[in-house]
Amino acid sequence: MAVKLTLKQINLALLVSLLGIAALLILTTSLWIDTYPELNTPIYIVPIFASVISLVVMGLFLTDSVEDTDQMKTRAITIVLIILLGMTIRIFLAFNPRFNHDITSYDIVSDIVTGGGNVYAETDRYNYSPIWFLILGLLKQIQGIPFHGLVRSVVSLVDLATVAVLVSLARVRKLSPLKTISLFFLNPVSFMVSGYHGQFDNLSVLVLLVGILISLKVPERSSRRFWGWFFATAALIIKHIIFYETTILVLATIRRRWVQFLALALSVALFLASFLPYLNSPEALDGIIHNVFLYSADQRFPYGLRLFLNVNYTPLFIGALFLFPFALRNPNLLKRCLFGVLFFLTFTPGYGIQYYVLPIALGALAPSDGFWLYTISGTLFMLGSYLNVNLLNHLPPTVVWATAVYWFILMNPRIQSEGSLHLVKMTLRFALARNHASFLGFGAIGAGILAAIASILITQVPVSRSTLPMLGAMSSVTLIVVGISLLIFAGSSPYDSNGGIGDTSQSSSAPST
Repeated sequence: MAVKLTLKQINLALLVSLLGIAALLILTTSLWIDTYPELNTPIYIVPIFASVISLVVMGLFLTDSVEDTDQMKTRAITIVLIILLGMTIRIFLAFNPRFNHDITSYDIVSDIVTGGGNVYAETDRYNYSPIWFLILGLLKQIQGIPFHGLVRSVVSLVDLATVAVLVSLARVRKLSPLKTISLFFLNPVSFMVSGYHGQFDNLSVLVLLVGILISLKVPERSSRRFWGWFFATAALIIKHIIFYETTILVLATIRRRWVQFLALALSVALFLASFLPYLNSPEALDGIIHNVFLYSADQRFPYGLRLFLNVNYTPLFIGALFLFPFALRNPNLLKRCLFGVLFFLTFTPGYGIQYYVLPIALGALAPSDGFWLYTISGTLFMLGSYLNVNLLNHLPPTVVWATAVYWFILMNPRIQSEGSLHLVKMTLRFALARNHASFLGFGAIGAGILAAIASILITQVPVSRSTLPMLGAMSSVTLIVVGISLLIFAGSSPYDSNGGIGDTSQSSSAPST
């Protein structure tokens, strides 16, 4: 029979993991200044070790291998430990002395703001509305804390606020809050974008989720329509890359078509009005046009459909993003918004590494094969990307795009409900007894953790160009992924009618996401 773990056992594992991460933080903090700087170690062993631990915990909750309990105290302890572990990882990444191009740009922008200058006229390294550079200006005035650590800590706190909203949404949809929290807050894609990359897409997602929550909780009346529109507009103003989500939320909140168009026009007008105080010179106008409205993601390398189409279809893609929300008919607002994000990730002609965090919060409310594969590919990509922690060999972003496409296809209601991985699952069930598959899964996870520990110890060997730490890290991730996959395929929980892994704590009549 399939292995079941109690929450008390999970809490013990979380506590040991937290203490292990804390010990590694102390070790790496004392060594990162003068130990093998050319190896990116031992600093970056922490992210890969944290990713391994997070994937294990996520896999246990994803497969319903954890026995839930009605004891509020035990649940509360689990939530606290998950939050402590997730924040510890994020804060370590935030105060890591290395950072990327975006953090350098934020430093330049904040100096312009505090100096009283016009960001749009004085630099081409800012591509958003004024909201974020006003926040950067406030943060730059805080003394005694490294600016890069402060910015990334604030973005990480946004993730913490998102947890509270996700818990409320999980309760509204009768889902397991514990599963939702673990799948979001321990997700390596989430903590590597927030803790290291420092991009603020999650702030826009948080505001959007608040609007969704109000739309689901408040009865049908004028206040519901107003607040749904308000938060949809606020999300647009914060970061206009999710304008299609603004459209989806407005269409779901307001019924009359002419009022929908009026509300959307007002949202766009308010977004444009946010730039008016800074149109004080021809240089500023030129900067807003070229660096904000005409800015596009990195298209220097073939990505997505551009691997097959040697044409620039960006105008067609933008037009499709405007029209796509009107074609959605799914009554489930959460799934409609998730489908919109996956449409964007599937057809975008270029990518920014921060884009990959967009579906994580929504996906945590609708876990599925697609969500799991996307998380794994995104984790491996970010561990190797020079824009992120840059530890493993660089995995092509096309792999992440492929899993996003797979997830997008699974979201289509016309696709068979259980997904193509169901065939692999049934094959493994036939080849292995369920208890054997679970045993092999946990064995692989244990071997992966040992490989991670071994790779950390190897970093202390004074060989400046040794490849052993990298091989150990790659072996660790491979074993962990294989182990969690075996646990999933072993089948400790049924699939629901929408292709996601079911929540056995709710009845079959409960609404699903």
